[in-house]
Amino acid sequence: MKRSKQLISGMKLLILIQCLDWAPPALALTPGDSAEYRARYLEVLRTLTSEGIELATAALMKLEMEVARRHDAGGLEELREMELEVAEELAQVEVSLLLPLIALHEASHLEYRLHILETNPYHARATLYRQIQLYSERLSTDSERQIASDLFVSLAGYFLEGSPGPGVAGLYSQALQFDPDNAAALLGLATLREQAGRYRNALSLLERLVETGNASAEARLRLGMNLNRLGKQGEAEEILESLLSEQTPDWISSLAFQGLARIRLDQGRLESARDLLARGLARHPDDPGLDVGLTWVEDRFGSRSELPFVVAPPNQTREAAISSARYLYARPEYPYIEETRKQLRDLANQYLAQLGRALTGKVE
Repeated sequence: MKRSKQLISGMKLLILIQCLDWAPPALALTPGDSAEYRARYLEVLRTLTSEGIELATAALMKLEMEVARRHDAGGLEELREMELEVAEELAQVEVSLLLPLIALHEASHLEYRLHILETNPYHARATLYRQIQLYSERLSTDSERQIASDLFVSLAGYFLEGSPGPGVAGLYSQALQFDPDNAAALLGLATLREQAGRYRNALSLLERLVETGNASAEARLRLGMNLNRLGKQGEAEEILESLLSEQTPDWISSLAFQGLARIRLDQGRLESARDLLARGLARHPDDPGLDVGLTWVEDRFGSRSELPFVVAPPNQTREAAISSARYLYARPEYPYIEETRKQLRDLANQYLAQLGRALTGKVE
């Protein structure tokens, strides 16, 4: 996935870290400390409603990093419980007030990860997860259920950006519990199943996605590829051919050409495969996968005098390698997750004024 943009400027962050160099050695959290940190956290939230997410994120990180320096991991755990206590109080007023808080802690999580700061990055992610869980436990409308589903999709994306594992599949499954038709969750889970070699499971998820009417070109490409793997070549051909008649990203078009060519080669239709790969290479002249395929087929026909591509590969740059169709298929950027996050951020902004009113007079 694309790395998220830096939210806090480098100079502000440098000043923040330098200021924290003067923090005292680790100390046990006292009742006075707890009261102080709660008051400062509430002030961070007020900054969010009045000054915006950039300043609020800087203030939140300053607080969390100071607690980490002064009180180590134990202090951070107590701070997390304090942050969640405030979230629970706000959820009792209106569950949607959690959305700006989730956006704030999401922003701090991204900053910690981008800068590899000393503060335990687990704190931000754990807080984010607990807040999303809290939101999901207080739903009363279909709209709120869809929002909860999107929140779990967004969280799954952060796991994918870091270290993919069983937790990602679980988050997608939670998203589907709240919205069985969530296109991002269906495609994300299907992709994980495909990468694990569980093609039948991937196929059933992709077929469900197509039935919703929201299947993207990537989803249909993966459907065609998995149909072919499972011996349903006729259905696979129909889907892959339809992609060639549409405007799709180059990597999808390239793999559709290659997938169709593979089907025809498996059927012994060498001439048809050669013509198809030549069409693909005419559309994508710098695509190494199509060049490899066409070279191999023409070598079988004895119609190409130069050495096969696989023997004399071009001097391909790293940038070209990681933008290749096969690379993108194996490590997709999940643009649907970015779209989900944008919608969630826009929605969170709608509740800032209401959050500000709820914070007025709150006991610190």
